[in-house]
Amino acid sequence: MKKFFPILSICASLFIAACSDKEDDEDPIIWDFANYNLQLEATPVVEGRNPFDNESEVNRLSEIELIEYKGYHYKVTPMDYANGYKRPESRFLMPAPFCLRLVRYDYPRIGEEVDKEVWNLIFGEFSPCDNYHDEPFKIRWTDGSITEGTFDCYINWKSKTEPDVIRNISSIGKMPDGWSIKVSRQML
Repeated sequence: MKKFFPILSICASLFIAACSDKEDDEDPIIWDFANYNLQLEATPVVEGRNPFDNESEVNRLSEIELIEYKGYHYKVTPMDYANGYKRPESRFLMPAPFCLRLVRYDYPRIGEEVDKEVWNLIFGEFSPCDNYHDEPFKIRWTDGSITEGTFDCYINWKSKTEPDVIRNISSIGKMPDGWSIKVSRQML
């Protein structure tokens, strides 16, 4: 009997552990969410010209000094994919360095014209898994003015299988003429 009781206890515990509610029988879902950025956009002074092209006489990049976020200052860092800057080639979603990036691509994105040069001025990356609610930031302009704003980037779960990524600019102060900002996903 002393040998039978431990074996019976082990079998009973395995049987009990194998039982579960009907809801728990569903296959687990592993969620992978894209990272988002604050994307600064400027309209060109001359129509059809890129406002972030350093070689252009209509360059508006000199108007922005830095972005201040959580007490740190981020100046523009050029990451020119067209002239040798390489992102790791991987099937995984690789994070980009957290900075204010001026990015130029040598290929069109979906919906872009084939011969159009693609430039972005982006700040981030922000994962919606980190739940950013009313996250403050400041843009310092070279004329001395400051634009203060807040953004959201978080997940609202409608159910276990329905996540909704909420991303927007909650409030934004006065921007110089021709400038706008939005929360967007970087599409490579």
